[in-house]
Amino acid sequence: MRVCFIAGEYPPLVGGLGDYTWWLTRALKELGVESIVVTSTRAAGGHFPEAMPVVRHWGWPSWGQVVGVAKNWKADVVHLQYQAAAYAMHPATNLFPYWLRRHQIPTVTTFHDLRVPYLFPKAGPLRLWAIRLLAKGSRGVVVTNDRDWRTITAWGFGGDGTVARGPVACLVPIGSNIPSSPPPGFQRQAWRARWGIAPSDLVVGYFGLLNNSKGVDTLLLALAELLPSRPNLKLAMVGGGVGDSDPTNGEYQAQILGLVERLGLRLRLIWTGYAPPQEVSAHLLACDLCVLPFRDGASFSRGSLMSALVHGLPLVTTRPLGADHPLGTASLLPPLVHGENCLLVPPDAPHFLAESMALAMDSPELRERLGRGARVLAQAFSWPDIARKNLHLYEKVLERG
Repeated sequence: MRVCFIAGEYPPLVGGLGDYTWWLTRALKELGVESIVVTSTRAAGGHFPEAMPVVRHWGWPSWGQVVGVAKNWKADVVHLQYQAAAYAMHPATNLFPYWLRRHQIPTVTTFHDLRVPYLFPKAGPLRLWAIRLLAKGSRGVVVTNDRDWRTITAWGFGGDGTVARGPVACLVPIGSNIPSSPPPGFQRQAWRARWGIAPSDLVVGYFGLLNNSKGVDTLLLALAELLPSRPNLKLAMVGGGVGDSDPTNGEYQAQILGLVERLGLRLRLIWTGYAPPQEVSAHLLACDLCVLPFRDGASFSRGSLMSALVHGLPLVTTRPLGADHPLGTASLLPPLVHGENCLLVPPDAPHFLAESMALAMDSPELRERLGRGARVLAQAFSWPDIARKNLHLYEKVLERG
C-alpha cells in the first residue's frame, strides 16, 4: 500500500504534528506500507527521503500541489494530519478531501485536535462548521483522545461507517515522540551535575513547547509558592521554546519570561533549549518529578504527556476536561488514575498544583508508585499498535470503495 501524508510541519521543523508523522511513517514501513510526506518548503534540507517539501503556503494553490504529488506517486490513500495552526489557520485545508475526491483519491484525516481555523472576523459558528466539513468529506477519520471521540460520535460518525457516505471513524492515540533512550553511558547524577544540581536538590521537569494551553504560568506561580519552604527546588524547562507553526506562541513566551522576572525565579530555572531526542530523554530521566498543568486538561493527544509516561516519571497534571463521570469510567483508552499513575489537579489552580507537587516531593514512595504506574500505562500506546490501527482503517476505507 502507498500512503501520501499531508503534514503542515515536518522535521527539521519543530512541532508535535511533524514528529508524530515521522514516527508513524516508520512504524507503517515495518508493516510494508510505503509513505511520502507532502509538507512545507520550510522543511527543506531535512534529509528525509520521504519528505516532499513543495508547499510554500497552505492556501488554495496548495490543492494542486497535493493532488499532483499524490497522483504522480500513485497513492492509494492520502492521509491528512490536521491541526489548524500547522496550516496557518487557513480554511483551504478543510476542503482538501473534496478536491481529492474529484481525482478518485480517498482521504483519511487525523484530527490532532478540533481547534477551529480562522475564516474571517466574527465567523463564529462557521469555524466549527469548517471542522465538521473536513470530517464529513474524509473517507476515514482518526481522533486521538476520548474527548474528541465523544464529539465526532455526537456528529454521527462511527467505527462501522453506518452514516450514509460518511467516514469510518476510529480512536487511535498518539505515541511518545521521545523514546526512553538516553545517550550511551548515561549516568543520572553526572547529567544532573551538568546543570549544577546538588545531590540534595529536587528537580521538577516541564517538557514541551511554550503555548498558552500548556499552563506554564500556573506552574511558575506554584513554584513561587513552594520555594520559601523548599530552597533546594529547581525547575527544568525541557524544550520549552516555541514551535514553527503557531505565531501566538512567541507572545506567550514573552509573557512567561516576564513572569519569571516578576516572581524572581530566574536562578531557579534551567532552560535546556532544543536538543536531539537522546538528550531530551536524558533530561527527562534526570528529573525527580514531571509537572504538566495543561489549561485544557490532560489528554492522550499531548506528546509531552506520552513522553512523561514512557520515561516512567512521577507525573502531576490536570484533570481531563469534558467528563461528567468519575475518571477511569466510560473511557475507550486506559485511564489516568489519580494516585496510581499520576496526581490530578484542577486547571488554572496554582495552590492546588503546589500542594500536589509538595505531596509527591515529600514522598519517595509515592513517586516510585506513580512512576511504575506511568510505565504500565505507556505500554498501551506503542507505535507498532498505532500503525496497525491506521493500516486497518486504510484497508476499511479502500474496501468501501
